[in-house]
This record gives sequence, C-alpha cells and structure tokens, in this order.
Amino acid sequence: TNGTVASSAARYYIPKNGNQDLNDSIFGLLYNWYAATRINNANDGLSEGKQGVCPQGWHVPTQSDWTTMETYVNGGTPLDHTIGNMSGDIAGKLAKGCDWASSETEKASGNYAYSDRNATGLGIVPAGRFTKANTYTNYGLMAEYWVSYGGVNSYPYSWDITNSSPGTRLDYSNETDYKKYALSVRCVRDETYNPISVTYSTTSENVSIC
Repeated sequence: TNGTVASSAARYYIPKNGNQDLNDSIFGLLYNWYAATRINNANDGLSEGKQGVCPQGWHVPTQSDWTTMETYVNGGTPLDHTIGNMSGDIAGKLAKGCDWASSETEKASGNYAYSDRNATGLGIVPAGRFTKANTYTNYGLMAEYWVSYGGVNSYPYSWDITNSSPGTRLDYSNETDYKKYALSVRCVRDETYNPISVTYSTTSENVSIC
C-alpha cells in the first residue's frame, strides 16, 4: 500500500525531489521493513535470504550477499567492516546518474570526474529514505538498502553509500520504530532458482555525463 505516514503496516513510498515525485523506473520505491520483508509481527527477526517484496526466485540481500559483492569489486580483498563506519573505497564504482550531490572526494559516489564511476554497472542511485517522522530525507546524498539479517535483538540492518564518501557501510539501528523507516530494496537471485528463460540487457552505462 502506498504510504503517506510512517506505519507498522506494510507501506511503500515514492522518492521525491522537493515536492516532485521521482521516476520510479529509475529510483524504484522505498519500502518500510514490514513491506520489504512481508513480516507483520514487529517482534519477528528478519530471517536471512527472505523473499519479502522480491519476485519468486529472488530474495532481499543478506549481509553475506553485500560483503561478497564488495569483496569482488575490491579485487578479492574483503573490506574490514566495523558496524556503523564507512569502509573501503569502492562506492564510486557502484554509483550511477546525475542525481548525486557533487563531491570532490576521490572515488566518492558524487565525484563525477572519477573515471571508474559505475564501472560495475550496478547503477546505484541516491533515492534517500522516508523516516518515521513522515519526512523524506537524503535525496541526492544517500542510497540505503535493507539487509535480510535480524542482527542484534532483531534490530534491522541496512547497507548504504553516500555522495561524499568512497566507502560502504553496514549498520543496524536500535532506534524505536526504525522498522517504520522506508529504504530501498535490491533483490538477489536465489542460487537454486532456475528460470525457464531470462532476458539480460546489454546496454552499458558505465560513464555518466552530468
């Protein structure tokens, strides 16, 4: 259900630039924890690899999914993550588009002069987030995704990059009602899923001219 207020019911939200709705074909939608996971009990943990809002054969990325991707992009070396802190310098290789707030920090998502920007083709855009205070924030500044991991005391985990840092971050929040926040969701295909046919795009958009 489309939402206009923070809720413990499943809600999705359309990212905005000011009062203008952003193109959901580019930015996707923002989902609160209940919509992302399709778990209705606020006390339930977010089990790893849960399908949630993802289509059949796909799942909300686990902590391992995110770190596996980071290790690959980082040339096979795992990032030394301390929960809540930025780590590594691969963010620019993941970021796409002209909506990131500009930054001169080397290899940051908002550094448009970085030659390897979106070299991975992952195409992450700064959709921001919707908070429990019914406020939409961080458009152009952050891309933040749910992680399918219950973590400490079932606190929800997230993964993010920002415009001004070259690092990535795994974090969790013990804030009351954080599950009412709405974040982006990226789906990962299950290893056991064998679709009859899959169509892949061959379009390359590694370099953004802004």
